[in-house]
Amino acid sequence: MKVYFKTLVYNPFPKNDDDFELLDLATDRHFEIYNESYYRDAGFIRGMVDLYIDDGLFVNHIYTDNIHLTWLSYLKSVLGEMHPKKSFIAYDGEMVSTYLERDSNGENLRLIYGNHKTTWIPSNQLKQAIVKGFMEFMSHTNRDVESLKYMDQEDDDEITEEILEANEIYEKMLSDSKKGKPLY
Repeated sequence: MKVYFKTLVYNPFPKNDDDFELLDLATDRHFEIYNESYYRDAGFIRGMVDLYIDDGLFVNHIYTDNIHLTWLSYLKSVLGEMHPKKSFIAYDGEMVSTYLERDSNGENLRLIYGNHKTTWIPSNQLKQAIVKGFMEFMSHTNRDVESLKYMDQEDDDEITEEILEANEIYEKMLSDSKKGKPLY
């Protein structure tokens, strides 16, 4: 079974106000896209964090107003902060209950989105997919948060906590991987 995540952001350069094109940050313009998205949405990056199983999209695109928060909730759910049975996944903006559920012996997880459930996925495989997806997303973001002041923002306290926490986790994981430590 092949399991992976893909992150898409809303195009911050729409041709008209009704244009809702999704962009992959894995382009030459990733910093430009990220910075403009941050600026236009007052410090939040809107888009999709989608799960694929065997190259098929699970359910449909799952929208979030805060991609950093969504990735943090996935990471925390598999890096030791998960409730013994299930862990809520924050898709900020969605009104659909989304969580990871652990099986009775703790060896498998499945994503539940409303009435839709994935098959049971080995915990290590899903953890690896989450870490890889997070690292891929963060590699295309501008982590120089000082340069990300939006509108007339002057105070560092206005930078979203999710971005600061995601940056901190990413930098630690990146440092660990350069030292040869496994990420999952």
